[in-house]
Amino acid sequence: MIALLIGLMGPAQASPPAIYMVLVDRFSNGDPSNDGDVDPDDPRAFHGGDLAGLTAKLDHIQSLGFDQVWLSPIAKMRTRPIGTHGAFHGYWVEDGRTLEPRFGTPESLGDLRAALQARKMVPVLDMVTNHVAPDAPLTKQHPEWFHGAGDISDWSDPDERITHDVHGLPDLAQERPDVQAYLIEEARRWRADDHPIRLDAVRHLPPAFVQAYTAALATPEAPAVVYGEIFEGNPVALADEARRYGLVHTFDFPLHYALVDVFCRDGDARQLATVLSADAAYAAGHTHLTFLDNHDLPRIRTACGGDEDRVAQAMDFMLALRGIPVVTYGTEAGLEGSTETQARSDMNFSRSAPVAEVIRRGLARRRDHPGLMTAPTVVGQATQESLTLFRPGEREQMVIRFSREHGVSVTPHAGPDLRVPTKPAVLSLILPEVALAPGETLWLSGSSRALGGWDPAQAQGPLRPGAHTEIRIPWGGAVATKLLVKDATGGIRWAPGGNQTMVVGLETGHPETQKLRWPAP
Repeated sequence: MIALLIGLMGPAQASPPAIYMVLVDRFSNGDPSNDGDVDPDDPRAFHGGDLAGLTAKLDHIQSLGFDQVWLSPIAKMRTRPIGTHGAFHGYWVEDGRTLEPRFGTPESLGDLRAALQARKMVPVLDMVTNHVAPDAPLTKQHPEWFHGAGDISDWSDPDERITHDVHGLPDLAQERPDVQAYLIEEARRWRADDHPIRLDAVRHLPPAFVQAYTAALATPEAPAVVYGEIFEGNPVALADEARRYGLVHTFDFPLHYALVDVFCRDGDARQLATVLSADAAYAAGHTHLTFLDNHDLPRIRTACGGDEDRVAQAMDFMLALRGIPVVTYGTEAGLEGSTETQARSDMNFSRSAPVAEVIRRGLARRRDHPGLMTAPTVVGQATQESLTLFRPGEREQMVIRFSREHGVSVTPHAGPDLRVPTKPAVLSLILPEVALAPGETLWLSGSSRALGGWDPAQAQGPLRPGAHTEIRIPWGGAVATKLLVKDATGGIRWAPGGNQTMVVGLETGHPETQKLRWPAP
C-alpha cells in the first residue's frame, strides 16, 4: 500500500519546520531505467528526475536545514505536452491512485520513506483535487462527475472559478458526495499518520468540500495539516478566504509580492509593515507559509535582476518572519527564470550561490530562536527606506532591522522588555478639498479591515472634503490608505498617485494629525 510506504510522521516536531519544494522531474535522475522518452534539451519534455534521485540528494536538503520536503505530484500523470506547456510537473493527473512509473516503483517510494524517516524529515504530498488531465480515464468512466461547463471566462466570478475548467482541464464536481468520497479515499491511500499535504488550486474548489476533506484526514490525535494554495495578494481578502475554506495554513502571497518589490525593485519598505500588520485580520492560530518564489512564479534571482546581495537580503529577512518558510529547489544554486518554463529548469548541484549560506544560517537561527515562527510582529519604525520590527516571544525578544544602506540584521533585543499599549492610537486625518460633481461622495479605503481591506464597498465614508476624520491603528502597526470618489451610479474614481501609509511605531510614536492628499504623493 502506498500509504504504508509514505506514512512518516510520528509526534509533532519540536523545532520550527522549514519546507524545501522539489519539482521531482527536474531535481535528480537516480534511476535511468525508468526515464522513458526524456530530452534534457527540450524545456517541455521530461528530464528524468525521479524518487531515487531525490532520495540520493536528501543529505543536500538536510544540510541546508530543511526538515520537510514538498514533492510535486507523483501520481500517474499525462505525459504529453499541451501546446507550449510540458506535462512533467505532474498537475495533469490521469490516475490519482497510482504512482507515476517515470518516478519509480513502490519500492523506490519505500526507500524514500526510510531515508526521510532516518533523518527525522517528513514529506509534504501535493494533492490535485480540482481537475484531471484531458482524456483521463475518469472522464469516460464517470462523465457525470464533471461540470462540463467549459473554460473560465470571467476569473473574477467566484462561481465560475469553481464550476468551470481551468485552461481546458476537466473540472470535477466536488459538491457530489461520490466525487468527494473518491477524492478523500485517494488522499488516504497516499497519506498516513499526520504528515502534511499541500492542496492545489484551493480557489477553484467549493469551500464545503475543502472543509470536509480536511476534517476527513484528521487523526484522533491531531487535525490534518493542509497547506492551502490561495492565489491572493490582498491580506484581508486572503484572511477571509482562509476562513471560508476552514484553512489554518495558507501560502502568503501578499508577503511574497511585498518582499519582491522592496528587495528587488527598491519599493517602499512600509509595504512590509502594512502586510505584517494585516495579520490581525486572520483567525487566531493561523500559520503563514512564506516564500520568495515558487514553481509558478519568476525565480527570485531573476526578479532581483541577478543581484545576489538583494536575494540574500530578501531571504535573510524572510527567515526572520513569522510562519513556515518555503524555499524552492535550486534557489541555493542561483537558478533563474522569468517564465513558468524557465523557472522550472533543472537543479544544478555543482553551483552554490551566496544565498545558500544565508539559508543555513537563517534556519539555524529559527531553531535557536523558535519564537521567530510564532511571536507577534510589532513595528518599531518604518520609512520608505528602512524598517525595524520587534518579535516579542515568551522567552526572548528579537529585533529585525532593514535599511538600504546597511542591509538586514536579526539580533536579540538588548533594551528593556517591550511594552505595547493595548489601546490603539487614534490618528486625526485632514481631508483634502476635493472637487466633487453632483452625486459624488468622498471615501477612504485602506489595507486594514477597519478601512475595508481595499474593498470600496467597505470603505470609510462618506466624508466631507476639507474636514477631519479619524482612524485607529494598533501600536506597532501600519496601514496604507487611499482616497476614492463614488458617483451616484456606483462608479469609482481612485486618487491618482501612490498609497499614503501611516505608521504607529514603538520607536517613533505617531503624528497627531496627518494630511491626506489628492493626488497622493
